[in-house]
Amino acid sequence: MITPSYFPRLQEIRSVLEKVLAPQGFPKDFCVDAAEIVSQDLGFDIIRGYKLQKDKEEEAHAWNYDHERRWYVDLTYDQFGDYPPVLVFKSLKRYKLVENSFLYLEWDPRHVSEALGVLNGNW
Repeated sequence: MITPSYFPRLQEIRSVLEKVLAPQGFPKDFCVDAAEIVSQDLGFDIIRGYKLQKDKEEEAHAWNYDHERRWYVDLTYDQFGDYPPVLVFKSLKRYKLVENSFLYLEWDPRHVSEALGVLNGNW
């Protein structure tokens, strides 16, 4: 796993998400909210697509892309099994992710606003 200089900030974002969204079942089904927060906080692109699963239907998922370093960032991949809570990686194949820019995924502005407020010390 890659640990870029902004890795501590990713860990901080994840920690805030766990506190703010735990009652709603975070990380399951919060990939878009997490990707939106990383996008707003660190400026990374949001990637939409699918997680391919053996013997199961593919599942819609969202993660981020750091163009400068050409790395992917995912703060909710652990919803798919025993994975670290913060992932930074180079290859989508390893994690069975497939991009689909036509996929529409909706995020909840209340979740994003609350988490960003905590991160920025406004709560």
